[in-house]
Amino acid sequence: MVRYLAKFLLLIAVFIIAYMVIKSGARRREWPKQAPGSIAEEDMVRCKVCGVHLPRSESLESRDEYFCSEEHRRIARK
Repeated sequence: MVRYLAKFLLLIAVFIIAYMVIKSGARRREWPKQAPGSIAEEDMVRCKVCGVHLPRSESLESRDEYFCSEEHRRIARK
């Protein structure tokens, strides 16, 4: 009787593990592949005063130096 119970419990454990493996595989979804260069890539620059990295388009440039705000640009001028 104990032998059959052990086999039954082992069978249930195998089914639970198989279910978990299948379920975790279903959750993994690949992002749609895009052509190289289709995502706009932008250079990151560092603020001269505080060191924060930000996209070049959002920075303020003065004399080949980059700043995250007008206040930091003024501080650097002093």
